Amino acid sequence: MQEERRKSSRFSIKGTIEFLSRGGSQVKGSGVNLSRSGVLCNTDEEIDPDTRVSVQMDLQSPAGGAEKIECDGVVIRSDEGKGAYDTGISFTSVPEGKSGRLDEFLKSCEISSGDDQFLDVPE
Repeated sequence: MQEERRKSSRFSIKGTIEFLSRGGSQVKGSGVNLSRSGVLCNTDEEIDPDTRVSVQMDLQSPAGGAEKIECDGVVIRSDEGKGAYDTGISFTSVPEGKSGRLDEFLKSCEISSGDDQFLDVPE
């Protein structure tokens, strides 16, 4: 059995994740899951691994609060799936002030209902 490499808990999400590549192309994806270290989304196009991106997410917490998170990341994979590409982005930096907010947001989701929590990401 393969050992789990992830260091952060993941939470299922749905909604739109937007990111902008350093080359200037804008891509929208449907959120799959989110952790402290990155996000997985489905995209219509393949994004080359190692592409640096700016990510924008509007997160809705189980308690009803919303938080806009913008951060930098790098594409670690973009695998062809069923009708879409599974695109994984590893966060490289989260702006000061948002890093703690992301941690609080994920903690509130964990406390609310465990790893099965679906988080609404407004479209």
